[in-house]
Amino acid sequence: MHDDASKGLLRAAMQQLHLSARGYHRVLKLARMIADLTGAETIEIPHLAEAIQCGTRRHVWVNQDSWEAALSVLYPLCRS
Repeated sequence: MHDDASKGLLRAAMQQLHLSARGYHRVLKLARMIADLTGAETIEIPHLAEAIQCGTRRHVWVNQDSWEAALSVLYPLCRS
């Protein structure tokens, strides 16, 4: 993850979804796995977006009260 856009997406996810340090590392670990499966050398925005989305679907890393509001902010970022 070398580009500013990927770092910005992860930073926004941490703030909007109230990720803990453990949640942050889980997202990175899952994004790395997704990147490996696609043959990418580095973690890119689509890998991070998919990892974040997976965590929000399972309610693993997200505060239940804020995940819907956070998704409305993050979803447009994932699609660009």
